Amino acid sequence: MGNRIHHNRAGFVFLAAAVLVIASCGEYSVYDLLGSQQEGLFALTQTEVVTVTGAQYALAATGGHTEYSFTKLSGPGEVSVDGVYTAPAFITDDDNVAIVTATDRVGSSDSAKITIYDRLTADPLSTTVPMGTVSVELDVDITGGIGEVTVLSNTIEANTAVIHDPVHDPVLFYTPAEPGKDRIELSDEYGSISVVTVTVFNPDVISIDPTSAIVAAGETVEFTVHCSSGDFDIEPVDESDGSISHDAGSDTFTFTASEDLSEAAEVEITVTSSEGLSATATVYIVIGEDPGPLNVSPSNVEMNTEGRVTLTASGGIVPYVFELAAGGGELMEDPDGITAVFTAAEQPGTARVRVYDRTGDFVVAQIRVKKN
Repeated sequence: MGNRIHHNRAGFVFLAAAVLVIASCGEYSVYDLLGSQQEGLFALTQTEVVTVTGAQYALAATGGHTEYSFTKLSGPGEVSVDGVYTAPAFITDDDNVAIVTATDRVGSSDSAKITIYDRLTADPLSTTVPMGTVSVELDVDITGGIGEVTVLSNTIEANTAVIHDPVHDPVLFYTPAEPGKDRIELSDEYGSISVVTVTVFNPDVISIDPTSAIVAAGETVEFTVHCSSGDFDIEPVDESDGSISHDAGSDTFTFTASEDLSEAAEVEITVTSSEGLSATATVYIVIGEDPGPLNVSPSNVEMNTEGRVTLTASGGIVPYVFELAAGGGELMEDPDGITAVFTAAEQPGTARVRVYDRTGDFVVAQIRVKKN
C-alpha cells in the first residue's frame, strides 16, 4: 500500500514538474493549465469529413488542454478559429480537398481531411406541364449531390413525384393529377436539397405561365397563356409601370417594365378568355440588377448540440419568412428580415428550415446536429 502511494505521488510530482516547465515558457499559469486539462490525448473527433459546396461543418476535438484553435493548412474554403469550416460555393476537380489543423493550448495538434462535392442541383428550377393522370418525365437535369437522390415532399398531395435511377442518372417523373403550383423537395444522402417548382395547368380553363415573374426596370418578361379557345384579352396596365405587347393569334405576350421607375413596383396582369374565364399573373419590378433566384446560405450545416448558425437569405423578392419545417431546435428571425439564427437542440437530429420570399417560392437549409 505504501509503495503504491509513493508511486502515485511520484507520478503527480512528475506531471506537476512538466506543467511548470510548459508554464514557464508561455503565457499560462500552472492553475490555467491544470484547469484546462481534459481527459485523454488531444485529437479531432473526425479526421475524414465529406461535405458539399456552400455548406458549413463544425469540427470538434477532445482531450489535451482547452481552448482549442483551428487553422486551414491547405485547400479551398475557410475555417473559423473555433472550428467552423465553410466550404466554397464552387470547386474544381483538382481542388476539392481541404486540410484543417486543430491545436490545443500546449501545442498538440491533429488534422482533418475535408472532401467537398458539388451540392445537389436541378436545372431549370421550374417547369410547366398540363394536368393529366399519366406520369411524365420532367425536363429537369439533376446533377451533383452525394449518393442516392430522393423526393422528400411535394406541396400538392394529389400529385406524385418519383426519382428513377436515383444513384447513377436521376430522372424526375411526375403525375400532374391536380392543377396548381407544386414545389418538390429533392435531397441527396448528405442532405443537400434542391426545390423544383412545377406549374400544372388545366387545358380546359385559362391560365398564365409563369404565374409570377421578377424583372428589372427597363427589362422584358414573356408569358404564355393556356386557353382552350385560343382567344383571350389582356387588361391594360398602368403606363407608369410598363407596357404589354401581344400579337393577335399568339398564345404569348410580353411585359416590359418602365425604365423611369424610381422604386420597386408590383403589377398584376389579368387575361380573360372568350368564355369569360380569367387568370392573373404578378410581375415584381426591381430597381437595379435582377436579384436572381431565392437562396439561403449556408444551405447545409453539420453542427454540435446547442451550437448556433446564422442563416442568410438572398435573391427573390423581400420580405423573407423563415420557418422551422422539421426537426428540433430554436429558430429566431433577426429584425433585419434577412437573417435568422438557428440554435440546435440538446439531442442529435436533423432539422430543416424553409425560407420563403414574397412570391411564395422557398428554399431549404438542412441542419444535422451531432453529439459534441
